Amino acid sequence: MSVKHIDGTSFGGFPSLEELEFHWLEKLEDWTEPDEATAAAHVYGSSLFLGCLKKLHLVNCLSLRQFPRLPHLSALKELKISNPGNYILELPNCLQVLACLTTLNIEYCQHSIVLSVHQFKSLENLELIKCEGLRLVDGFQCFCKLRSARVEGCPQLLSDTASSVSANLGQNLHEKQQQQGAKLLTHLRTDDSLMNGDYFRMIGNLSSLCKLTMYNISHLSEEQDLWFQQLTSLKCLHIHGSHTLQHLPSSLAVLPSIEELELLGLHNLHSLPDALPRKLQKLAIENCTGDLIIRVSKDGSDWPKVVHVPYIFVDGTVVQNI
Repeated sequence: MSVKHIDGTSFGGFPSLEELEFHWLEKLEDWTEPDEATAAAHVYGSSLFLGCLKKLHLVNCLSLRQFPRLPHLSALKELKISNPGNYILELPNCLQVLACLTTLNIEYCQHSIVLSVHQFKSLENLELIKCEGLRLVDGFQCFCKLRSARVEGCPQLLSDTASSVSANLGQNLHEKQQQQGAKLLTHLRTDDSLMNGDYFRMIGNLSSLCKLTMYNISHLSEEQDLWFQQLTSLKCLHIHGSHTLQHLPSSLAVLPSIEELELLGLHNLHSLPDALPRKLQKLAIENCTGDLIIRVSKDGSDWPKVVHVPYIFVDGTVVQNI
């Protein structure tokens, strides 16, 4: 649309509006707050303008410089920002808003922004996708109420925290972070944004994690393998598109709860670990190496490792269903 300016006075104060979505207003530059709402703020101490807004989506508003009263949307619970304009630079200063959010989704953001995890007192759901300039301080493990998270394409996300630990903030800090963990987190999908280098140390002990999807992971170190052993509640492990990954975590066999293992697009994985979880109920392998496909066939050398799995699905074929 060609809209460049919205005069808030013409639209009124929206005192009862709870959901607002702007999509593909690429030329929108300004949206001014209505004068009557501003006046009410001075008289009554709070603005009527968007005072009840609970859900706000701003998608592809590339030219929007400011969003009226963004720091004061105290009722806001869900915020989605995709391909934002300069208005997103105000977000780190919206302390009241960040503390009340339960759902935050930021996508395709090229702006440099630093957020403190401790600003999010109520956050339960988090999605950060293709945010190359976004950084979190305090460590991912400090999300005390987080239940689900998807973090992809954010290469600098934990760089500040990882650098601080590496620069000798001490082993005690590292141990404290590991003990904290995002203990309510049950679902996590991530790539090297969280698993690269020392970043995985900043995830902490995910004692409630049930489903982990790892996408485009280049390799797994011995320390990361040890981290896997802490995932005692993990039921589903999906590893997708990790073309250079050559081995799976050797600690898989000792995890007591894993029921589902899905391997997709692992072009350098030629065999399975020496042992798989005894409670595994489903094994799915798609678009992996020919060597692996042969090894997990009923005549293959890896068949003894998987024969106990009731359901095995390989490249569109049900190999076992008992």
